[in-house]
Parts: sequence; structure tokens; C-alpha cells
Amino acid sequence: MNKNNDTFTEIRKELIGNFDFTNYEYKQGIVNSEVKFEITENGKIVNIHSTGDCKNVSKEIENVLNNFKINRKKLNENVLAYTYVMPVTLEIDNR
Repeated sequence: MNKNNDTFTEIRKELIGNFDFTNYEYKQGIVNSEVKFEITENGKIVNIHSTGDCKNVSKEIENVLNNFKINRKKLNENVLAYTYVMPVTLEIDNR
């Protein structure tokens, strides 16, 4: 199994599981974002920059990932050498 795919699946699960969907400042509907980040040798996600349709959603993406650490055993050595770009699409429901 590809360790890189496992790593990104884990990041997506963390993002959805810890995203605060209740902020009234979020743009409602489909919100597209793009997050760029690096992974350190100890599994910490750093240099996180998210841009997209709603600055408040982008900020929340950064907050969630900033507090997340990947299990070192799941990392492939090649994962550490790059800046990653991951698209994020969320649906924010009407309140």
C-alpha cells in the first residue's frame, strides 16, 4: 500500500473530523480551497497556507492542520522533501 496515499487520507480525515462548521462567517454552499504545507521529519505539518472562496474557511483549515501530527511510522522518507498542495472542497449548509 502506498504510504503517501495513507498519509493524505489521514490528513483529510483529521480535517473533516476537527473542522468547526458552525462559524457564522463562513460562505454558505460549496467552498473550494487549496492548502499548501510541508511535513517535518517528526510528522508535524508546517508552513501551512490555505487560500480559497472564503477566508474564514481557509483560516479554519490552517488551524486544524496546525494542531495535527502524522504518525511517523506512516511516513515515507520521500514525503518529507516536498511542499504539498491539497484541494479541499467543503459544503457549508444554511443555518
